[in-house]
Amino acid sequence: MNRTTWGAVIGVAVVAFLLGRASAATDLQWPPRYSEGTGLAVNCSAYVEVSVRGYRSGEYKADAVMDGLSRNCGALGHLWTSK
Repeated sequence: MNRTTWGAVIGVAVVAFLLGRASAATDLQWPPRYSEGTGLAVNCSAYVEVSVRGYRSGEYKADAVMDGLSRNCGALGHLWTSK
């Protein structure tokens, strides 16, 4: 497999993990919530949705999606503590 295919495979695995984690998280993580002022994702379930849509539409490459998911919704991601 080429690098792009591996990126997609890894991306799907990470998204599946994050969706599973989000569904088991507190009420702060589900349903997806967006800022009224900016429209940006304010919790991980929203961020995952935006990331997947952006990847599928070709707006974001797999590496950028993985970096963003790690930064925002990874083990130390700041969106897990959003209120």
